[in-house]
Amino acid sequence: MTRILAALAVLASTVAFATPPPTPAGPPPGAPAAKPPPTGAELNKALYAFGVMIAQRTPLSAGFTEAEVKEIMKGINDAVLKKTLVVKPEDMQS
Repeated sequence: MTRILAALAVLASTVAFATPPPTPAGPPPGAPAAKPPPTGAELNKALYAFGVMIAQRTPLSAGFTEAEVKEIMKGINDAVLKKTLVVKPEDMQS
């Protein structure tokens, strides 16, 4: 439980101090057209890679069991899809 709370604290501080990315000014004149977004299998590969990046850059790589990862994924799923949260992170901070 302590490991999970520590991971939540690190993740919360990372998100709290994150700054929004700068607004792009647009492509310079004469630049090639933007590549269309991926679809189908390419989209699935991109989404999978995004999940890998999240896990590698957060405390998710702290040695959780498969059952613990399933619970973490439930929370991510509910938050991303804007579902009612079963537990709010601020309720877990002591």
